[in-house]
Amino acid sequence: MNRKERNERIIEIAVGVCLFAVLFIWGMVQPITEQPDERCRYALPYYIMQEGKLPNGTASELIISTWGISYAFFPGLPYIVMALFMKVLSLFTANAYALLMAARAANMLAGVVCYIFVRKTAKKLFSDKKAGWFFTLAASFWPQVLFIFTYVNCDAFAYMSCAIMVYALVSGLQEGWTVKNYVTLSVGIAICALSYYNAYGMVLGSILVFLASFFYQKEDGKTGFAMKNCLRTGFIIAGIVLVLAGWWFIRSAILYNGDFLGFAANRRSAEMYAADSFKPSVKETFQNTGYPIYCLFFHEGYLEMLVNSFFGRFGNMVLSPPVYVLRGFKVILFVGILGLLLPNRRKAFTGTKRAGFFTGMFVAAFTPLLLAYWYAYSSDYQAQGRYLLPGLIPMLSILFMGIQNISDCITKVTAKKAALGTWLVRVLYAGSYVYIAAAAAGCVYTIWRQYYPVFGETLNMVFTGGPI
Repeated sequence: MNRKERNERIIEIAVGVCLFAVLFIWGMVQPITEQPDERCRYALPYYIMQEGKLPNGTASELIISTWGISYAFFPGLPYIVMALFMKVLSLFTANAYALLMAARAANMLAGVVCYIFVRKTAKKLFSDKKAGWFFTLAASFWPQVLFIFTYVNCDAFAYMSCAIMVYALVSGLQEGWTVKNYVTLSVGIAICALSYYNAYGMVLGSILVFLASFFYQKEDGKTGFAMKNCLRTGFIIAGIVLVLAGWWFIRSAILYNGDFLGFAANRRSAEMYAADSFKPSVKETFQNTGYPIYCLFFHEGYLEMLVNSFFGRFGNMVLSPPVYVLRGFKVILFVGILGLLLPNRRKAFTGTKRAGFFTGMFVAAFTPLLLAYWYAYSSDYQAQGRYLLPGLIPMLSILFMGIQNISDCITKVTAKKAALGTWLVRVLYAGSYVYIAAAAAGCVYTIWRQYYPVFGETLNMVFTGGPI
């Protein structure tokens, strides 16, 4: 490792440490009642820690009294990891706040793992190192992404799994499907399968990219498809995923009379235990009240809240980051879109691989939006942008190619004054890095300003278990 590589490694480690510090400082001050469903979700790792076994969705102490549902019906790999962290800490202390922070720390570390894979992806996807760092920082320090890594949920592991899958796909396209690459993809898919259903669009996108990687150019200029290699590698990946994640769905099928996804069992629980006005049979939704499927586009506040909370909306959807944070990240996306209209001189992939990557990433980015929209229309009206986050890394993977195009065009236009062009590009990227750091600081300040006055109560928080 030469001096330049060593310096870059030091910077990478420093950024990772800073990311964990931001997440820890953010998470340590939040009350358990001020995040979306955190108290209800925390009941699961608490149960696993106490009982030493996975819960059945019908366990009375895990049923949410108002809705009659339980998160135990659905995949819970994050809760298992959190319970392990809590169990280790419980050997030294029984303090309720410390145990809660142990559970949150599992997600905080998932944020660091996510950063590591995003950084590895950037090195392969962007030949311009400055664009690669910008992509890394944007995907890792996105305000709403920071938020999901600070409290108990399944969104964090789902987002991390997307980072792992994108890295494996980029590596597979560039290097071929070596053992390292297909095992990495398998692990990413397995973590996704055991985390959150709204991230499954990334699995679908991965399949499309995987298939595209087996197209090749024949000597006569026509395109062929390596069917045998595709099937062989595909079955290996499917086998690894089945071993790593299949047990959960087999278990669910046994527990819930064949309902391996847990949806029907959860609905039955809601019908039995929910408050009368929230039972599925009587609950009003846009779908069962006769509204057309496109009605949410015109429903007051839905799209605005969905978009704003995709960029950043904290607490129980009531805290907004500083205005410069929201506007700045929106500008980043807008600039990326404009950049895609420019000629692309640096192509990470060509031919069918390029088309397959773009198609797969578009599907992975768009599917969470479709799922969130359908859920709000047919089941439960919620305009929560965190449901869209599994599509963020795929989307940024494409849009930052546009940002790289812009920096290349600036350099080209100023070719006669090369020093000026190089200086201008460096200043723009440096300003972008500083902005992201300022945005992270602004978000943390927003949280501490809101919750520090009641931090004493948070420290004295006691979780009693029992029905939620």
